[in-house]
Amino acid sequence: MDGKRRIQIGIRMRILYAVYRMMKKAPKRRKQVPLCVDLDGTLVQTDTLLESMLLLLKKQPMSFARIPFWLLRGKAYMKRHIAERVIPDPAFLPYRQDMLVFLRKEKLRNRKLILATASDECIAKSVAKHLDIFDDVIGSDGKRNFSGRAKAAALNRMYGRGQYAYAGNSRKDIAIWQEAASAYVVGATKRVCNRVQKVAKVTRTFPSTYAPCSMVRAMRPYQWTKNLLVFVPAIFGYKYAAGPFVAESILAFLVLNFVASAVYITN
Repeated sequence: MDGKRRIQIGIRMRILYAVYRMMKKAPKRRKQVPLCVDLDGTLVQTDTLLESMLLLLKKQPMSFARIPFWLLRGKAYMKRHIAERVIPDPAFLPYRQDMLVFLRKEKLRNRKLILATASDECIAKSVAKHLDIFDDVIGSDGKRNFSGRAKAAALNRMYGRGQYAYAGNSRKDIAIWQEAASAYVVGATKRVCNRVQKVAKVTRTFPSTYAPCSMVRAMRPYQWTKNLLVFVPAIFGYKYAAGPFVAESILAFLVLNFVASAVYITN
């Protein structure tokens, strides 16, 4: 082998060795674990069971009266029978927009997303079909109520303990965060946030979207002026100086205001 050939081989060996060193020093890309997302209070800002019960009361009042008897056979049984009769339209549910943006970004990164909820499976599947971002759905099946430890056990069977991340919002979710690789805390109370930090690795916290001013706006206090009519009898009856009559008028005014606001909030 001539000298020129040996030099070429030596250069190639040095290049290969340099590439090997670079690959060895490069940080290994960590494999993303599946992200399991709760529905009520996490993905949506409401409780789909309550939404379903109100819808059942509106459409099938007679079936609504059977809810206590269904509940005697278990919460999962009750949820299934309600879901067989009514399912809230997923297009009109109040989704958390910050969560939707985050989940869609994770989907673009090819992360596996699972909708894991204690709501009935029928409701969960309708939401998953509407959003079209989830790879799998876990929900109560009429026999098992997948909440708290029951949900944690189901996720452990499917993905393995510590092999998934979980996004939730309530005290019941602490049992799941304990088993998960990481926690996404969504709109939880300060007490729940503090407990999660003690038992799990918190990857991200989504702030609560509740604001007292929004509740005040929902009460529509500007409409209360209409109820000033209750003072008309006191004025035209010349009883505005009578203490008991005025006190009763003020009480009636306050009661009417709060009843009206309750109707606005319910709507």
